[in-house]
Amino acid sequence: MKNLKSLAEGYFESAGFKVEDKTEYLIADKLTFGSERDTRLVWVTPLGRRPENYERKLWDSISAIRPNYPSATAYVLAPSREGFSRDLFHMLTQARVRFRVPIQFFDAPFKVEQAPRAVSAIADIRSSAGVQKRVPQPFRLETESTDTQPDLFTQLRSGLVESETPTIRIIVGRAGIGKSILFRALFASLYDDFLSAKREHRMRPRPIPLLPEHLRETRILRTESLVDNFLRTDVAVPIVSDTFRWLVVNGFATWLLDGLDELYAGDPDFFYYLLDLVTTPGSKAQITIWCRDSVLTTSDAFSEFRETCDDEDILKIYHLSEWKRISKRQFVWLNQKDRLPRNGERDPDEIDNFLTTLDNDKTLKSISGLPFYCNLLLAQSQTGVLRNFTDDLTLLRHFI
Repeated sequence: MKNLKSLAEGYFESAGFKVEDKTEYLIADKLTFGSERDTRLVWVTPLGRRPENYERKLWDSISAIRPNYPSATAYVLAPSREGFSRDLFHMLTQARVRFRVPIQFFDAPFKVEQAPRAVSAIADIRSSAGVQKRVPQPFRLETESTDTQPDLFTQLRSGLVESETPTIRIIVGRAGIGKSILFRALFASLYDDFLSAKREHRMRPRPIPLLPEHLRETRILRTESLVDNFLRTDVAVPIVSDTFRWLVVNGFATWLLDGLDELYAGDPDFFYYLLDLVTTPGSKAQITIWCRDSVLTTSDAFSEFRETCDDEDILKIYHLSEWKRISKRQFVWLNQKDRLPRNGERDPDEIDNFLTTLDNDKTLKSISGLPFYCNLLLAQSQTGVLRNFTDDLTLLRHFI
């Protein structure tokens, strides 16, 4: 992590504050509505100093400076609470000085955290992810290998938590292959991890879900409009888009975009907006995009973006693979038995019969490679008879 003092300075500057470094502390100030002033004081604990050896000096500085700014919001910012005495925390409370660690200080809480019953796309994602039955989703990483790997979820999750280098990840696949299921499962997992880490004062980036809901009231398809609408509808504290970008660049938030193919194609500056985030000096930005594979083949803006990234290790493209028999088997087990099969476990007759029917019919075998159609075929089989659909359109017409 960068020096905490320089991070705090950059954080305030992104929000329009004028910041002065007073050696022992920072003073951030800006003019607000009605010619009022918003003033913040921040004492940042020095790097490498043991708290017990610094407490006395810290308190002497606060005692001397705090009375000069009685209306200011004041903080002590430290890497952790470890080593500080109870007496200091008590004195800080009496002096109206808030003690914060990075995950508390550099954050923009969601509205749903303040009002759990509030209408929120974030709450909807978590609830749907909790009831959906997700099969491991096979994939291949473009340029590295043609081999199919077992589950993209595990690779994305570890990459987004552990990566220190700026990266744009693009997950592509046909309609019905399970992109949104993967998105919801990943966001829910990352968000639960973030909330747990925040309670324990550990560092984790806040996952930010950007969705079609955040474009509904926009007149033009622009990435800036998407960001502004998200800040207005889902963020509990008023922050500006520059601060939102700063949180991403400095690794305190990660962006996840799903279902926004119209934006990717309609905003000619979309990919360059993202490129600016990952190429900012010292950037740790992690951005993950879900889209249909047609975006990669028809978008001139993406082609130019891809050429720009050719000499940089900032772009990774993952292709979700169609299901083979092993994935179909796992899916049927989850639906029929509410769990995955154990190693060496024999399939019950109803599961074996369904899979055998798919294996023995060329058309059904091909159609069921997409999870969406496999689900429709399973539903049809549960009526007692699995019809021999000639193609996916025939199957869709039947269910419609």
